[in-house]
Amino acid sequence: MSGSNSIYTAINNLNSGTLNKVELIRTIKVVSVLPASLEANTQYVVGDTNFINITGLLGNNAKLWQVVINGVAIGTSTADIRLVMLFNNITTAGAYTCTNSQITQAGALSAQNVNTSFFTGIVSTINTLATVVFSSNINISPCVVASNVFRQVNASGAYARSASIYGHTSSGGFWRDATSQITSIQITTSSPSTTRFTTGTEIQLLQLNK
Repeated sequence: MSGSNSIYTAINNLNSGTLNKVELIRTIKVVSVLPASLEANTQYVVGDTNFINITGLLGNNAKLWQVVINGVAIGTSTADIRLVMLFNNITTAGAYTCTNSQITQAGALSAQNVNTSFFTGIVSTINTLATVVFSSNINISPCVVASNVFRQVNASGAYARSASIYGHTSSGGFWRDATSQITSIQITTSSPSTTRFTTGTEIQLLQLNK
């Protein structure tokens, strides 16, 4: 018995350090009306919106961010729309590097490179007022490139407009501003004037502290 206790003690000593903890920074929900009971740490957006803004961030304090999006979108476009993520509302050419690919239910593959934003997925709204459900899981982590600390961004997601129209997407790249910490994240689309996030959209931002 004493031997077993000594093993437990040794294991506990090995695990006595402080562990990094994942923290839920914020939840954003798009609702038709405010609920009677408001949830803690939750930001509510009442009514359809073209933009979802997460502000008051301290990027230098975060080793890893995870953005989890479960969304519902309505579009009036005649073509698929890309989900867009911006940091600090910056759209300067070269501030990002991003490659996004999409595979449809028919097996068609398309790809696109952009450098003024980060594409995180697809809103498949290929007819007037189409409604689509979509998800996107995005990781944002530091990466040292030529002695500069950039943010590496990776995203994967899926979408469905009907039982017969669906697909999945993936993207990867970098936020290339090595001098400014991220203080805000904006989630929108490549055509915000014709696409809206609607009731049922929920976004969570999680952070792994240093």
